[in-house]
Amino acid sequence: MTLGACSTQASLTLLSQPEGAYLTENVTGKVFGVAPVTVMYDAEVLASFKGSDGCYRVKGFEARWVSGAIASLELITLCGTSTGAYNITFSRDPKFPELERDLQFALQVQQTRAQQKQANATRRA
Repeated sequence: MTLGACSTQASLTLLSQPEGAYLTENVTGKVFGVAPVTVMYDAEVLASFKGSDGCYRVKGFEARWVSGAIASLELITLCGTSTGAYNITFSRDPKFPELERDLQFALQVQQTRAQQKQANATRRA
């Protein structure tokens, strides 16, 4: 797995509903941060994970919200090209306690990202 962007890579954007879940890779425990995040896969490396059905299998992720709610995929299946753009959304179980806490955190994440975007635009001007 590599970071960066070019036509020889596939991208997997990890989203959460609500936004703001903390994402880690299942097998390695590698931390990817707060959703949404984009993970890049080198096309040649990804090709080695191609199944007989033509789909690619990559390590799964765990999404953990501030309330402690968890959603997890042990393995992620990507069907398409080795240079495609893929999206996976982790959905929080609404029956897990403290949904309001996660919704409040999602709002904070959105506000922070909007402020960062505005600051970056101001610096470029």
